[in-house]
Amino acid sequence: MLLATLFSVLPLASGLFGGGDAPVTVPDGAPQPAKSAKASKKVDPFAEVIRLKRQASGKSAEQKHVALTAAAKACEEVAKGALEPAVVAEAHWRAGELWRTLRHEEEARRCFTAATAMAAADPRLAAKAWLELGHLDRRAKRWDAAVASYRKVLDVKPEQRREGAQALTWQGKALLGKGAAAEGHALLLAVGERYPELPLDDIRNVDLVACDWIEAGRVEEAKELVAECVARHTERDGDGEGGDEDAAEARAAITRAIATMKAGKQLAEKLTKN
Repeated sequence: MLLATLFSVLPLASGLFGGGDAPVTVPDGAPQPAKSAKASKKVDPFAEVIRLKRQASGKSAEQKHVALTAAAKACEEVAKGALEPAVVAEAHWRAGELWRTLRHEEEARRCFTAATAMAAADPRLAAKAWLELGHLDRRAKRWDAAVASYRKVLDVKPEQRREGAQALTWQGKALLGKGAAAEGHALLLAVGERYPELPLDDIRNVDLVACDWIEAGRVEEAKELVAECVARHTERDGDGEGGDEDAAEARAAITRAIATMKAGKQLAEKLTKN
């Protein structure tokens, strides 16, 4: 009888002291085992990249180049080793930014292209990568390729308002560079209609188009275009009076943008001469 009782408690004792397969259980309400700080702390996959970028701050041009090159390569290593698709996408994007800063166009293009392929993991970064690819082609005066990349921004995530307005604007500018003035102007003016919540983009684009029209002798059309733009945004400026600090800053920015319109100055000079 004594032996039977002894053998019946052995499995329990084995589980308690780690010698068997039975799990250790903690009664409800009892303190849970503390996790080590090392286990609970999440490791930043870009810690080395951040460290290298900080090293570049305040250094000579040569030292900065060395540090940023190392940072770009570190980003690419993160992209190779990361398991989470979102981290891979960010690593490609960061590497592209660094290579672009270093003016290594082919490396930047390779990394931005890799980021565009991760649209399912991070559509925002994919759209920004298409924007950067468009900039690379535009600077090299590869107008058709630039326009194609800017259009991709809108395809990846149309609801991204900020990136969408930028893509449409740069698409219009690329068309101007190509010599397709009418089509380029139409896209630039469409930004204000399509993205009314971004008044500064509208003001800048109207200014660009109006200056082109003045140069082409379409002074009256330019005058009407500028007047409509000013009226549209002056009315909006007054609507938010008495709002919060952010609204006041937005109104001030609109006022500054209108005051610094080059087309307005050119039209004023023409009126003075006449």
